[in-house]
Amino acid sequence: MFSGRIHIKHPIFPLFLALAEHGRGHVEESRRWLKEATDMLDGPMPNDAKQKYSDTLGWTERVEVNQLRREVEELLKDKEPRERRP
Repeated sequence: MFSGRIHIKHPIFPLFLALAEHGRGHVEESRRWLKEATDMLDGPMPNDAKQKYSDTLGWTERVEVNQLRREVEELLKDKEPRERRP
């Protein structure tokens, strides 16, 4: 389990970590990474509280991030964790 903090401020990184943790059977850790990405995307920019972070992404980034977000949400939606791998 990854216990450090990511210092790169782009929502795709916690989304990929959520996907990876789910694959390892760590559902709660996966949910935590999804929440971090969601908070970042839906939250305000640090230097401009009137603007959401997701509004600053280019359209290709927005499509990629939204698709990955939907995939992670679908994996975590009312499902039990996968069997843990050695």
